Amino acid sequence: MSRATKRQNLAFEESKQPQNNTIRKAALIFVGVLIFIFIGVTIFQQFIPIEEPPIQANTWQGLTPGFRITPKLNSELGGPVVVKNLAAEKQQVSYRSEDFKVFYNEVIVDKDGVVEFIKIPVAYTETHTLSEYISLYGEQDFDLYDHRVGANIKAYVFLDEGLAVLANAETQVVEQLWYFEPTDKNMFMALWGSELSEEYSKPEAFPL
Repeated sequence: MSRATKRQNLAFEESKQPQNNTIRKAALIFVGVLIFIFIGVTIFQQFIPIEEPPIQANTWQGLTPGFRITPKLNSELGGPVVVKNLAAEKQQVSYRSEDFKVFYNEVIVDKDGVVEFIKIPVAYTETHTLSEYISLYGEQDFDLYDHRVGANIKAYVFLDEGLAVLANAETQVVEQLWYFEPTDKNMFMALWGSELSEEYSKPEAFPL
């Protein structure tokens, strides 16, 4: 290769350097802008207040169906003891009960952590009866037996309040509380009441 050719090649390479430097600078600026935007969004999100669930008839310990479990509420409840995956990407989150060692407070959430249903076992107290809820919300919309809880246990459902009170049909003492989003009877039965029955089932007698 002649000296003239070498000079031409060198001159050509040198002529490309300003262009390459410009491209590098533009790329660095672009990356820097992306990093700045990411940091800005992250900082901004930290100052966005998490919506606290309202306190209403279907609220339990700050949890309200239709709203997310916030980190604060999750911490106040002591964190989940058991998390069980359900169909449709839902989860059953169980929290420790203050009244029972073998029963949990159960919360069903969707894939986004929004509460759909809450079931709470209630310690036996003679003064804690269905009348307490009737005095607050009026007569129940309907009532059905739940044989899973006990042979003489009925679910007294208050649709507009998103509340079902499971109580002994004779003594009216409360056994469980269910919380859900206010709905109509058909939707309640489809979602949460499929195991309820209009018929009373007597416990089987022990063989003699």
